[in-house]
Amino acid sequence: MTKKEMAVGSIPTGVISGSILGFFVGAFVGAITVTISGVVSGIIVGIVFGIITGLIVGPTVGAVGETHGGVSMGAYMGMVTGGFIGIIGGMLSADYVAQFEVVQQTAFLNAMTQGWFQAAMLGMFLGAVLGTGVGAVVGGRNQERKLGM
Repeated sequence: MTKKEMAVGSIPTGVISGSILGFFVGAFVGAITVTISGVVSGIIVGIVFGIITGLIVGPTVGAVGETHGGVSMGAYMGMVTGGFIGIIGGMLSADYVAQFEVVQQTAFLNAMTQGWFQAAMLGMFLGAVLGTGVGAVVGGRNQERKLGM
């Protein structure tokens, strides 16, 4: 497989794994609010963020690691890429999210209300967690392609 074929072939794996992992990360973060609406909102945001992360991390891992990168290379590449996506997402959402009272009252999420830097750091952490999982899945799947499994 060429580098381009590997990158394009990694997109569906990245999107599917991103949406599944985003569901769980979003549900966890939403559960911190101890409200049903927080959990549902977290799931929706997690799935959307997971799809975006999968669309970017999947081809990145596919192009850089090809078939010899494996799970470790995918995890590290996903961590870096997911962290970068999280920084951008946190900075862009800081002002919008700060208006919700449930976010202001929740210990972990109130970082979003402190300013764009704190929101970017929280976004980087959550993006790195999500990107690590997506990258590991994509890297492992690409290595399976090499082995013919």
